[in-house]
Amino acid sequence: MQMNKGNLIFKRLAGLKGKWALLLLLVLAIVCLVYGSTVTQKKSESVAMRDADAAEKYRTELQGELASLLGEVKGVGRVRVFLTLAACEEYVYAENESASGKNYATVGGDALLLSVRMPKVAGVAVLCDGANDAEVRASLVLLLSTALDIPSHHIAVSPLK
Repeated sequence: MQMNKGNLIFKRLAGLKGKWALLLLLVLAIVCLVYGSTVTQKKSESVAMRDADAAEKYRTELQGELASLLGEVKGVGRVRVFLTLAACEEYVYAENESASGKNYATVGGDALLLSVRMPKVAGVAVLCDGANDAEVRASLVLLLSTALDIPSHHIAVSPLK
């Protein structure tokens, strides 16, 4: 009959005298705590890096699409767009409501992710050839304000050099 590892550890501990067994258990507990916190820290750093990469990719793609759109406006000419985002993306999880309050719905021990909301645009800076014309500037501000659902005072339009 084979012995499993748990039984083997307990038999060895039983053979030790009181203080040594306690010391060995303490050392094992510390090793488990240090290892567990290291794994958790690495996992959270990995998630943070992934979130930052996704937000940067989203910002870059949106800048490109806006530059293309604004370039089609009469009188704009060459155009460059720079966006700032309010925060990283937001995760929306399914929740269960019960008498004890709300808690996350889980599948296989993990919370059930419903959707990922990309960050809102906080501000836009536009550089273009036609920015010296007040009508072009007003047109760009109105277009960006409507497309991004941000107030006009969060939009700056300036001429290219």
